[in-house]
Parts: sequence; C-alpha cells; structure tokens
Amino acid sequence: MLSDEIQKVEIDEQRLSQMKNAIIDLEKENIKTGKFTTQDIVKAIRRIIEKIAD
Repeated sequence: MLSDEIQKVEIDEQRLSQMKNAIIDLEKENIKTGKFTTQDIVKAIRRIIEKIAD
C-alpha cells in the first residue's frame, strides 16, 4: 500500500514559509499580467519548491 511507503519528513517552517511567499508572489504577478499558462505556472511552482527544498 502506498501509505506504507510514505516516509515522514521533518518540515522546516522557514523554508515552507519561503515557498508559500514565492508561490503567492508568482500567482499575484500572473494575475496582473496573464503571462503564464496553467502548465507554465505548475512548472514554475515545481522549480520554486525544488530550489527552496534543496
């Protein structure tokens, strides 16, 4: 079962906050400009998460 394979990971609250802020800023900018498609936003959010998580 998948839930048996999931490992518990300690969450760094500071990094989580940075991720949230970066994603919210990206979304706000996109609302203003309409520059990104949905797929572009998903890719950008993934890059934000990967960058901050490492």
